[in-house]
Amino acid sequence: MTRLGTALAMAAACIAWTAAEAAPAAPAAAAPTAPAEEQALLVSTPPGFRLAWKHATPDGSVKMTEFVPEGQTVESWRQMVTVQHFPRLAGADPTALLGSWTQRLTSVCPKAQVSRVPQPPVNGHAAARVYVHVTDCGTRQPESILAVMISGRDALHMVQHAWRPQPPTRDQLDAAMSGLDRVRLCIPADRACAK
Repeated sequence: MTRLGTALAMAAACIAWTAAEAAPAAPAAAAPTAPAEEQALLVSTPPGFRLAWKHATPDGSVKMTEFVPEGQTVESWRQMVTVQHFPRLAGADPTALLGSWTQRLTSVCPKAQVSRVPQPPVNGHAAARVYVHVTDCGTRQPESILAVMISGRDALHMVQHAWRPQPPTRDQLDAAMSGLDRVRLCIPADRACAK
């Protein structure tokens, strides 16, 4: 695995490890309760993107879905949208976790350029956004990532739009920013989900 691949895997593992560490101990005898309505994360993928890969860890600490344009694969892609859910990190501070993610990335790839991007709350939920451009990290191709983390009631959510080997054009970056602006976190019966 290349340095950038290792860095990205380490950063994702850090979030997953944090999720596992944050898991509360199960009560000895939990009383049955009515299930609360789960929140839905609504993410629009760009035109021409398709589902390429979906995975959930056996313990439920991480759920991940990846989308790529038609003609590309998860092994050979030039653009990718990744949606991750970390149920055990529900309510976690997205700014702090995004900071840990970028810190781990820059510790492995010191030439990575990290830019915080303004991010308002998403349907009242705390959120943080960052743009990362990695030009040199071992033998792996350069990669650029626009990411947002959202702290939900049921999970911490992360949506990433990535490009390689070339960084996005201004139009591509603007379109990805608009796409992240349209992300919604809501209960399906709420009007916020209908927008």
